[in-house]
This record gives sequence, structure tokens and C-alpha cells, in this order.
Amino acid sequence: MAAYVASQIGQEAQSVQTTVAAFALLEAQPIPPKSPPPEGARVRMKKGLHLAMKAFYFGRGRLGAAG
Repeated sequence: MAAYVASQIGQEAQSVQTTVAAFALLEAQPIPPKSPPPEGARVRMKKGLHLAMKAFYFGRGRLGAAG
């Protein structure tokens, strides 16, 4: 049982690291001055961010229910 919980915690930590890496990658991309990204790209980025956050919170909730 302890090994199962430890593996779940490890998976959660890995997903957190992946999420943090994704955010860092987004932050690292240079934004050209005086020319905002086209609306399509902005909406796509927001959607991706929303899905990432949704998956992250859903994963945490599921982990809590399993334990």
C-alpha cells in the first residue's frame, strides 16, 4: 500500500514539474515589441493553459479520492 501511495505521489510530483517546465517555457519565449500575437495564437495559448490547469487539478482531486 505504501509503495502505491509513494508511486502516486511521485507521479503527481512529476506532473507538477512538467507543468512548471511548460510555464517556464512559455515565459521564456520572447514577445516581440509593439506587435501583439495574433488573436488565434492568444486564444490557443489560453486554451492550452486552461487544459493544463484543469488536468492538474483533476489529477490532484483523483489522487485525494483514491487515498
